[in-house]
Amino acid sequence: MIVFNSSLSDMSSSLSDSGWIELTTNVFYRKKNGFVTLNQFNHNLKSASPNGNQIGVLPEGYRPKHIVICSSFNGGGSWIQINNSGIVLLMSTSGALDTRGIVTFPVDD
Repeated sequence: MIVFNSSLSDMSSSLSDSGWIELTTNVFYRKKNGFVTLNQFNHNLKSASPNGNQIGVLPEGYRPKHIVICSSFNGGGSWIQINNSGIVLLMSTSGALDTRGIVTFPVDD
């Protein structure tokens, strides 16, 4: 026999899904089962931005505990940085890039 230390209501709340929410044009996020996924696509960087272009701020409850960095898919040097304050930055070492990136990280419910 298996004994669980939490009630069914506790378990079901941790299995929640916010659905996709638009942060800004072409940037969506969702919280599902205690993890946040940020999906960013089709951002054209007109110039290099090693210090980052802010593309939005995640609300409370959707922010990482620590800085999260993830490379973007584009064949160039670009990446997404999400600060624990919720600020989402798109960064690049070169310009004129169409970027796409997806990152998932745990959050406290």
